[in-house]
Amino acid sequence: MLDKTAIEYLDVDNHRTVVIYQSSILVIENVNEDSGQVEGFDVEFWKEPPDDHARTPEEFLTSFIEAIGANVQTDAK
Repeated sequence: MLDKTAIEYLDVDNHRTVVIYQSSILVIENVNEDSGQVEGFDVEFWKEPPDDHARTPEEFLTSFIEAIGANVQTDAK
């Protein structure tokens, strides 16, 4: 999912990835643990960016999801 973006990340295991996005730290966890495919994910906000206090965590996460969503092809059913 993140391979097609310019977002830095480190896979922790098959289901968790630590992401550095705009100087903040996020953890992404695949919600479908029985599958190697990502059908959905949870995003945990660990550390806010040091120079961006104007946005709420919700606004920041929305920005992150939009950034990855622009690079991920989805199947509409």
